[in-house]
Amino acid sequence: MSAEDENIREKVNARCEEEKEKYSGASESSPGSTPLNILRSCLLSEDNLLNLSLPERPVHLGPWKAGNLGMIYGPRGIGKTFLCLAFGLSISRGLSLGPWDAGTPTGVIYVDAEMPLDQEQSRLRRMVKGLPPPQAPFAILSNEHLHLSGKPTINLQEEAWRQGFAEFMKESKSTYGVLILDNLSSLMPGCKENDKESWDAVNAWLIGLRFLGILVVVIHHAGKSGDQRGTSGREDALDMVIKLTRPAGHSPDQGARFDVTFTKARGVTGTAAVPFQFQVTEHPADPERLVWMTETMKGSSRDIIIAMLGAGIPQKDISAILEKDPAYISRVKAKAIRDGFLKKGNDFTGKGKEKYGNVDLSQYWSC
Repeated sequence: MSAEDENIREKVNARCEEEKEKYSGASESSPGSTPLNILRSCLLSEDNLLNLSLPERPVHLGPWKAGNLGMIYGPRGIGKTFLCLAFGLSISRGLSLGPWDAGTPTGVIYVDAEMPLDQEQSRLRRMVKGLPPPQAPFAILSNEHLHLSGKPTINLQEEAWRQGFAEFMKESKSTYGVLILDNLSSLMPGCKENDKESWDAVNAWLIGLRFLGILVVVIHHAGKSGDQRGTSGREDALDMVIKLTRPAGHSPDQGARFDVTFTKARGVTGTAAVPFQFQVTEHPADPERLVWMTETMKGSSRDIIIAMLGAGIPQKDISAILEKDPAYISRVKAKAIRDGFLKKGNDFTGKGKEKYGNVDLSQYWSC
């Protein structure tokens, strides 16, 4: 490593330590609170920890509690913003979302660094139409609005913006308990996405918001591999990571329709951890109103089974690959034949080929 590289590394490490002190509250420590004194006085014995009285963290939506850190990522154009708007609106109104039960409403700040303001306005107007009134505020911080107002736009690589958010969330904690960041690339312009060290200061900032009890959700893009783009180190401190993927048989005319699956779910169990499908569509009686719908992934597995049958994959192999009961495969096949998607010999009908013929089965089967 060159002297210049070593100098850069030292500066990055020094800055990270400054961030940790700033946001974790270490800056408020008394002069005598040296690491040695802290180690001497702050160890918790097993009994101390078990008998420690801890406040219960409010649940805002399903498994999402105050202080959780999460990421939702997916391919460009899949509909990440639709899901996260529904997420925020559900929290501010005390609504459920799919398998996630309604929790304690709290205020939500939605930071949009990418979408044009007129589109943001249109989406929000159509999505709130028909919803019950909010029980807590839902606020938008738009980069375009800042620009039009002659203000600097948000850049989370800058210490001033991180400090500003931390101080605002601290002073507004009784009003706003959720921060949604849409999206990471637009909020960190010029960031080297594969460089973990460039993420360290933001990571320390997020941990500081966790200490404040703020639920933070970061929206990010998927890379070519299908995983979140850039360093995997971003996920280290997160409690939950959700991957969005297009379901089998999806066609562009269906709009925002995708599968929602946890890839990391710290402390999430039961029905809250079950993958589900999310879709936004126009209300049949009012095209100016957008509604979101969810269903369990059972329907998606059925789509995959039909696609595999039409591709000529034997039923016993489908059962083994998908870990499904053979009787269930037979029931799906029989219904697909009745619905006109399959012929009795397992070949696609014209309708079946149109809907399921282009499903990518490479992750399940290779010839």
